[in-house]
Formats: sequence, structure tokens, C-alpha cells
Amino acid sequence: MKKIISALLILVVIAGLGFGGWKLYDYAVLSNPEKLIIGEWKTENELLYYTFNDDGTMSGKIDLPLIGNVSIDGTYAVDRELNQLTLTYSFGSLSYNDINNITIEDNVLTVTNTNTNIQTVYYKVTDKN
Repeated sequence: MKKIISALLILVVIAGLGFGGWKLYDYAVLSNPEKLIIGEWKTENELLYYTFNDDGTMSGKIDLPLIGNVSIDGTYAVDRELNQLTLTYSFGSLSYNDINNITIEDNVLTVTNTNTNIQTVYYKVTDKN
């Protein structure tokens, strides 16, 4: 009888640790836009493409009519409280500081520029092949 109780107790502890570990992962990553945004994102038509690195740097590509692909490099910051993404980058000789409202669900990043209210949907690149 003591062995059965001990075995059940061990199972309960293991289950609790597993659940606790998942909740820690959920808190640290899934509900953390600073971590979720890291990686490569593109629009469905692939005209816009961003890569967010874990060191706060970003790069991107914009396919402009009559000009072609234009590369941008800069930095980004995520405000977790406001669910905002600030992009600071140079485009030619001009510098930009864009503030955007964001939502991230699954592999979909929705960005709404706070000045223009233009919304763009990006999809996380999960397979480069």
C-alpha cells in the first residue's frame, strides 16, 4: 500500500512539475512579444520582409515599384505594456522612427502604424526551403 501511495505521489509531483514548466514557458515566451517577434517575417505577397534579431537589431527588404528591392537596417523595441513595436531605421539618407501597435497570434504578426493607421499582416517564415 505504501508503494502505491509513493508511486501516486511521485506521479502527482511529476505532473505538477510538467504543468509548472509549461506555465513558466507560457509566461516567458508565449505571452512575451519580445521573444515571439524574433525571427523572419514576410507579407503574403512577399513585398515586405523583416528579420528581428534577439539583440534588438532588424533588417528588411521592401520591393518598391519602379525601384525594386530596397534593403533597410535598424533597431527595434517592443513595449510589452502597450503592445507596440518601434522601428528605427534608415532608408537612403532619411531616418525613420515608426511606432506600431502589434498583435502576435500563432505565426501571424499584425502591425498597425499609429500615424497612418495602415495595417500590415506578416507571416513567420518557418521553412526556408
